[in-house]
Amino acid sequence: MHTKLTTFTLSLIALSAVHIKPILAGAETQLRVGMNYSSAREMLIDGGWQPKYHRWQDKKVTCRYNDLCNYAEIKFCLPTGTGHCGGEFTNINGRTLYIETGSRGGVTKFEIR
Repeated sequence: MHTKLTTFTLSLIALSAVHIKPILAGAETQLRVGMNYSSAREMLIDGGWQPKYHRWQDKKVTCRYNDLCNYAEIKFCLPTGTGHCGGEFTNINGRTLYIETGSRGGVTKFEIR
């Protein structure tokens, strides 16, 4: 019994010594229209949101116009060459954050569904 308690205590001490990156609560509340997409994406991922993967075969995207369509979460890009794209992220609770970009790759719309 004493050995098991000692092992458990040492495990807790070792776990507390491990540096765990804290999840930013409410990263989605920091999103702003006009924000650069790359910055918004990084903030969401750091805050615990995960890109919702879309198979390239299922995407309505062409990469001839911009690089945003290379991100796994981007579901569509309009073939206008102006950077109008849309994508999705999911969180641990199963919620989906929908995000759109406009010209120059800035965030134009976002909503949690």
